[in-house]
Amino acid sequence: MDCLLDLLRPLALHLDCSMDTMRLVSETFAELLVQRLKAQASLLQSLTGHPTLVGNGRESAFRQLLHDLVPRRYEVLEGTIAGDGGTRTRRQVDCMIVDTFDFPTLFRSGSLAVVLRHAVRAIVELKGTLIAIGKPKSEAFQDMLIQIGRTKDQLQLGVDVITGLFIFSDQITTSDARTWLGDAVTARNEWAARGVQKENRGALMAAMLPNYIVTSEGIVVEKLLAPHRYRFYNADAAVAVAFLVANLLQAVALPPQDAEHYGIPRVIDPANPSPTSKLAEAYTEFATHFGSPTLPAPSGPDLDLTDPQPLAL
Repeated sequence: MDCLLDLLRPLALHLDCSMDTMRLVSETFAELLVQRLKAQASLLQSLTGHPTLVGNGRESAFRQLLHDLVPRRYEVLEGTIAGDGGTRTRRQVDCMIVDTFDFPTLFRSGSLAVVLRHAVRAIVELKGTLIAIGKPKSEAFQDMLIQIGRTKDQLQLGVDVITGLFIFSDQITTSDARTWLGDAVTARNEWAARGVQKENRGALMAAMLPNYIVTSEGIVVEKLLAPHRYRFYNADAAVAVAFLVANLLQAVALPPQDAEHYGIPRVIDPANPSPTSKLAEAYTEFATHFGSPTLPAPSGPDLDLTDPQPLAL
């Protein structure tokens, strides 16, 4: 059967006459994008074992992928986001999608920039591994969540700013992700009950937690609303990366008034009708070229993110 499919695939692609044909084309496109991402991310690793250079190569590969797809009014940059009233910030952002068409940039040197918070549409933290000296993976993972949450909280980024965490090639399972996220939520609730760790627990509140957590091997964690909860998926690597990219770009380009899901109508979810605007239709078609990266059935139960009430001061 596999041999027959291999023989028929070129004919189907040539005829281009059915939705099945589009599916073949789309899956190939998504798979090739992921292969390119992994190849570029691993290029420096094949030449050097220096962790900083390898990490920089991975981050650059992801930013380049988004850069090639994002509308030109936006730029994919690294650097930091300026605080209010001229205050200095120490928050480094690995990847941010910024509107440089309508908003000024405070500093630019290549892809390195200091931007105004009003211009930021999405931020993604990029990590190569969960290994941290003297810490178990659960604590290292919690530190990543706190870093993202503090960035969003302290810089007063609005709820319409999408946040994500992308982890390269770490052997993480959905069970691991659920356990580590559960540990972080439990720690947050315990801190609130005792009135301690105010800054860290604020970074772990439901609104501050990342909208998407994705690994290059196919694990997807998606934050949902009403009530706040995380849903877990064990997907194909191409589907996982395509899902993240499609949702990031859609979140950036579509106006908040078209909101159904975090201010974003999920064109990849047939259960949610997309808005009728030409822009939304374009992003619907954009998603089809990724194979309409519909995730598989959820893996296990959702994780409740409801904030502790009342909060201890």
